[in-house]
Amino acid sequence: MKTLLVSLALVVLLSPTATSQNAATASLAEEVAALKRKVAALEQRLDLVISTLNRQNTAPIPATTPARSSVAAATPGPSPASSRIQCQATTRKGTQCSRLAPAGSSYCWQHGR
Repeated sequence: MKTLLVSLALVVLLSPTATSQNAATASLAEEVAALKRKVAALEQRLDLVISTLNRQNTAPIPATTPARSSVAAATPGPSPASSRIQCQATTRKGTQCSRLAPAGSSYCWQHGR
């Protein structure tokens, strides 16, 4: 009985349908991993652009730009962008993370501790 079950399991695992499903799953996993790498790279580029723009922008944001929230618009003081600092985390490559940390934190959303 056990040998019959083992034989049946081998037939199912080695069948073309199972093999093609495994290949499709592996292919999708590779595609997801590649997309995750692209998203991470784009996030870093976007954070770098935002950081550069914040450093270059010394004038207040024009009134035509909508406020992020009514509380932020009603609260005097520095803009949220000016109170943010660069994330203090070190990347896998050994460089400092290029993202901005939220006010009151030393780390970005990804490296938050």
